[in-house]
Amino acid sequence: MIDAWLPVIDKLKKTGNIEICFIFPEPSALITEDNKSDLFNIAERYVDNVVYRGYSGELYTASTLIEARNGIKFSPLDEKIYSLAVRLYKGKASKFILLKYIGKFLLVLSKYIAYIKEKSSFLNPFNFEALKFFNGVLCDITVVNKKSNNAIMEKINFVPKFSMLHGLNAPWVEAEFNCKQSVKIKSNVTVYTASHLEASGYNRCFGISNENIVRAGIPRHDSAWIEFILKQSKPSEEAFESFVFIIGRPASPYNTVERKREALRNIYNTICAKYKLKLVVKTHPKESLDGVDGEIYKSALGLENYGKDWIFSNNHPFVLGKKAISSIVDNYPTNQELEHAKKAFSHAQIKSSIDVKGYKNTYGSLDLEINMARKALDNLLYEYPDIKRVL
Repeated sequence: MIDAWLPVIDKLKKTGNIEICFIFPEPSALITEDNKSDLFNIAERYVDNVVYRGYSGELYTASTLIEARNGIKFSPLDEKIYSLAVRLYKGKASKFILLKYIGKFLLVLSKYIAYIKEKSSFLNPFNFEALKFFNGVLCDITVVNKKSNNAIMEKINFVPKFSMLHGLNAPWVEAEFNCKQSVKIKSNVTVYTASHLEASGYNRCFGISNENIVRAGIPRHDSAWIEFILKQSKPSEEAFESFVFIIGRPASPYNTVERKREALRNIYNTICAKYKLKLVVKTHPKESLDGVDGEIYKSALGLENYGKDWIFSNNHPFVLGKKAISSIVDNYPTNQELEHAKKAFSHAQIKSSIDVKGYKNTYGSLDLEINMARKALDNLLYEYPDIKRVL
């Protein structure tokens, strides 16, 4: 979220006497980003105040990001207990009643331990009255309805909000942009979109009128901002001169542990073993190197090969992308799924050429190509619903 808004915050800071408060309604949102990363250090320059939630559920305040991060008292052992509790209470194991109750007990215990640690550290509790002095909220309206946001959002319900999608998905094909029923119009929310194709989804699913939708592109990909990031970044001492860049993504029901491990092994065997090239991994903020994802990387790429054939990096993706020979996005398909995707695309292209035959092009050739591409994707996703994660 911060990454999406930083170039805007930079402009705001330069144009007036504006104070910026970063709010982290979930503790994981603050501790997942490495405090030595380019993003963390650049964001630290713009912050005037930080509001963050501890694992006890309590809200606290700090004057810097590093102070807030240090205020979250959560050891590797605490993380393992919490992770186990969540899997037992909400994961596949929850279908067994006894395990679900054990998970619930561990969650309560974990929360109580966090509360004791936080109180003994004399952290500064957050005063909700401070929210009445907010003049505007920079957010992503598509995710503000999370339970963890409720207490804060209720207090700033009437404050003008400015929304930008925090990811780089194509939202018009996502589930939340294909809602089954419309919602009431929100008059105090302005949305900045990357494409005109997002408008109808914001209209129906989030109650944003066309008057409050501004097509702004992607501010963090502005050339001036990219140059700024490149100049601010500090090169890693252990970085390779030439490498292939892996953009990480956490294991999930769509990107299972088995798939991810198999794909990484295939990548290592091809890039490092066959072509004698190096790998640099930029992990996703939700990938914990002390958890499941860290274990996958170490086992698939070989811990004994770390520093010789591959490394993790805290550098900004722009920095790594500029130096890299090529880039690989995690969520990569297995060999079997690639073959499946080739067949699906071939079938979709044939069907789409039939469907658009005789189409009257009144908006120029680009619109014709877009419509053809959308029809091809619609056909593909309809007939191969499991292929969406490969795309």
